[in-house]
Amino acid sequence: MENLNIVKFCAEECERQRSGEMSVYDMINAWSHAQHRYLFKMIDKGALTVDAIEQIGKIVEPIDNRNGFRKVPIGVSNGFDWIEKAKWERVPELLTLLIESYYKGILYSPEYSNPLSINAEDEFYFEYENIHPFVDGNGRSGKILYNYLNGTLDNPIMPPNFWGSSNP
Repeated sequence: MENLNIVKFCAEECERQRSGEMSVYDMINAWSHAQHRYLFKMIDKGALTVDAIEQIGKIVEPIDNRNGFRKVPIGVSNGFDWIEKAKWERVPELLTLLIESYYKGILYSPEYSNPLSINAEDEFYFEYENIHPFVDGNGRSGKILYNYLNGTLDNPIMPPNFWGSSNP
């Protein structure tokens, strides 16, 4: 049986995203996948990979993301403006750079990072959401990755609200 904190976190996230009841099930499955991978990481010193991110995205949103990373332009609205995300052709390259920067310890810098970031995990989440690698499920997959990197998969925490919206 899943940890009730995880079920509650996933249900609340899917409600904020208005992604439907089935997405709670899918997010919990992706969360379990990340937990299993985290245990493997702790045993074998494995690191997060682009392939692992793609797998989580496919599990979070199995229909829209069945082919992996998006192959179309995408953007989000902040209520006033349309904000285009990274070019789809660059998604794998940008994720590779993000992961490498994280593990080399050069992702976070108080002088250059987002002012709301207080560590590399915060900055990873911020950059990941700006890349927006999937057609759908970017917020859900991003929150799983955020907790994976923070070591909080068993007791989820919410990332900073970088965009000042009702859905961080």
